[in-house]
Amino acid sequence: VKIGDHIVKNPEYQFKTTETVFYKDKKIEKSAEHTYILLHKPVGYLCHKITFKRQIQGRKSVFSVLPPTITQNDINKLTCVGRLDQETSGLLIFTTDGKLNHLLTDPKHAIPKTYLVRLEHSLTLPQKSLIEAGITIELEEDGVITKYTTKPCQIRMLNQSNVEITIY
Repeated sequence: VKIGDHIVKNPEYQFKTTETVFYKDKKIEKSAEHTYILLHKPVGYLCHKITFKRQIQGRKSVFSVLPPTITQNDINKLTCVGRLDQETSGLLIFTTDGKLNHLLTDPKHAIPKTYLVRLEHSLTLPQKSLIEAGITIELEEDGVITKYTTKPCQIRMLNQSNVEITIY
């Protein structure tokens, strides 16, 4: 694969849609049609395509629960817009439309996303304020843990065990 004049061997290489892509010296034309799929993600699934290592670890991908009418070739072109953690469920959007994905996920566009959260323990007002301001959490991927500070959010208390969290 060549992007512009450069040979690319990394399958995860990111490039701009304005760049010209060649496969076996033939230019790949962009498709004007896009695919959009809405799926209710079940608990226990990851929101990205799974590596062989993760399959061995018993991890499952939401891409494996797409309807059987979606071919492997279609799946290769799809991206999941945003993500939900493995132990959550909810609406996901899959698409081949990179512009839509960027619009919905890039923080500079400030598109609100609201989540219903069931709590094991009541949330105190000081805890609510800390979370709304942004907290540091640890994210694990392939055994590597990185620290991440969440962006500010809004929390609406529905009752003692349910809240709505809106992020941007």
